[in-house]
Amino acid sequence: MQPTPERQLNLTTAVKQIYQACKLNDDEKPPFFFIVGAGLSVPSIPLAAQIEEECKQIALDFGHKDTAAYLGPLERYSFWFENAFQQRIHRQKYLRKKMEKSPISHATLRLAHLLSEKKVANIVVTPNFDDLITKALHLFGIPHIICDHSQTVERIDTESSDIQIIHVHGTYWFYDCCNLKGEINTQAQPSEQTTRTMSALLDNILTRRSPLVIGYSGWDGDGIMSALKRRLTSPLPYRLYWFCYRLSDLEQLPDWLKANGDVFFVILEQPPAQQKISKPRWTKRKGEGNLELTLPLEEKSFADKPIEEKILPAQKVLDEINKTFQLGTPKLLDDPLGFLAKHFDLSLPQDEENPKETTPYFFSSVIREIEQARECMSSKKNESLLETQLEFKIDEIRNAVRQSQYNHAIKKAHELEIDQLPVKQLQDLWDVVLGATNVPSEKLEEQLSTYELLIQCGVTLSRQIPENKIPIQIHVAKALGKKGSTLSLLDRPEEGLAVYDEVVTRFGQATELALRESVAWALGNKGYILGILHRPEDGLAVYDEIVTRFGQATELALREQVARALLNKGVALGILDRHEEGLTLYDEVVTRFGEATELALRESVAWALGNKGYILGILDRHEESIAVYDEIVTRFGQATESAIQKEVARALLNKGFSLKFLKKLNPALATFTQILERFGDSTEPGIRQQVDKAIKELDKTQTLKKRKASITKKTKSSKKTKTDKTTKKK
Repeated sequence: MQPTPERQLNLTTAVKQIYQACKLNDDEKPPFFFIVGAGLSVPSIPLAAQIEEECKQIALDFGHKDTAAYLGPLERYSFWFENAFQQRIHRQKYLRKKMEKSPISHATLRLAHLLSEKKVANIVVTPNFDDLITKALHLFGIPHIICDHSQTVERIDTESSDIQIIHVHGTYWFYDCCNLKGEINTQAQPSEQTTRTMSALLDNILTRRSPLVIGYSGWDGDGIMSALKRRLTSPLPYRLYWFCYRLSDLEQLPDWLKANGDVFFVILEQPPAQQKISKPRWTKRKGEGNLELTLPLEEKSFADKPIEEKILPAQKVLDEINKTFQLGTPKLLDDPLGFLAKHFDLSLPQDEENPKETTPYFFSSVIREIEQARECMSSKKNESLLETQLEFKIDEIRNAVRQSQYNHAIKKAHELEIDQLPVKQLQDLWDVVLGATNVPSEKLEEQLSTYELLIQCGVTLSRQIPENKIPIQIHVAKALGKKGSTLSLLDRPEEGLAVYDEVVTRFGQATELALRESVAWALGNKGYILGILHRPEDGLAVYDEIVTRFGQATELALREQVARALLNKGVALGILDRHEEGLTLYDEVVTRFGEATELALRESVAWALGNKGYILGILDRHEESIAVYDEIVTRFGQATESAIQKEVARALLNKGFSLKFLKKLNPALATFTQILERFGDSTEPGIRQQVDKAIKELDKTQTLKKRKASITKKTKSSKKTKTDKTTKKK
């Protein structure tokens, strides 16, 4: 089920409602608290899927068998984690190695800034094991309280104004952290013996406050979801706002949550501009039995993922909240040396018997040096401001980014004469613009303006400081690629082609992997756009160029681009009705990458086989196409990755179509039924689409079979009647 349309909000509307609720709140305590998940910590901390994949490989290396193919996400994660590290202490050490030295994520810094003001919330509940929130709060000099075990729940006072962080499943510091399904479920249960449980603490917090859920996937049955389920049996004082990372994430949430009228879901708006150019397609053919062959792979887009997937990351949510609440600049950044001097001063003993000057580390002299440096910088800054307003303007741009006013920052930056800036100011501006690109605007024109500014700054800066040329060029190349994608989305594909050509011209001879990848990516997108513009012949030449340039590369990123180029060339050949050449290309993909273990390449092999089966169907070689679909199931039938499972489901669906075309109705019925048995419980949208088609085809085929049986019965009856009449005449 889906929540009602009025409970599906866009980001701006949701944050305005949160702002209004806080402004109208008469109580001194904030009306909300945060529930934050792994989405807050990426990319510093790997997601559960990445940890699962690593643990799976470790477990397989130790000889454990893969029996987790059809388990749910939590069960599968738990299965591989426990089989890789059977001892608690080993699981804890693995997590510590992953998390201890990880840098603070951008989203976590935004959350710490927001908590410091205590305008929205002062309590954070998280299932995360990492301590990035604590690191961020320490960085800003913000005191806080931590609870990471049921024995420490008494530290939390929901009536207090202190900032309080609750790690529901523990932290990586201790081996009793909960990371397996059984441990998580136990943690979620209330106790009859004591109220000192995480479950009771969450019930207490939820009594008078409502959560803002950010970056949390909602594993049904864990402590947080169990507490929410209990609480939602009665009305909430404030609305619960659940920010969905992807639109498809909403579909996977439990019905009890989606049905509740107090829960509002924040989802992505559709982009303001859509591609208006119709994409070319292979011709779908219908034969006897209403055969409908689906296309396993259209042109695989090389477009940038944030544009394609339309995700709503945690930083973007927190940026919008910070901007709406008009938070000031953190004291650390407003006066860093003054902040540091005050921190030292407050940390030292200051009684009469032990004055600061007598401490064995002589920190008083350090404080004096910091204060002198502060006075010196202030003096120089004032002198500089008398001569030019450049530093002031860059400070204004920098502060706008700190306050999540990205569009204002970019507009102000465009007012500067980039080519005329001194190196120091240009470097400062470069850092600011890089920060602004972390969370692109919803408006494509504003995205375009940001990429153009970054490109201009980078090109100028790389000329002025050649020793840092390569890192700057990498950012420029990526910005050019994003500019090309954005132009395509704005229905300006010809301009996009020119940008992709610029990437190849600027960086085509580079030897650095990141730049070579950008070149391959630009060429791939160029070929894709040429296909959209109905110029498949030109697209073929571009795909050949990718294979020529990178066909011998050993790096995964480039091998993936070569595989995609071969696939897209096969699609272009199909559009031109050169199907035999297309079959040869798909065989080449399987030959080149058939033994690869990397997900992206395995997915390409599955696509190639799927396309080959489809082409064989077009050529009326259905027995051969069935054999190809069987090969997909044999190769990938035990895969656990949803991207591969989708191709297996699609192969079975197309096999059913081919069997139906050959009037083999019983095998066709068995194949459609197999899809339901394998994937009927899946919530992944791509797989669900195949399941829904299989259900429809199952009904159609059963009807066709009954009709055929009825015709056969009538035919036999008619023959029998004729025979009887002949016998009587004799």
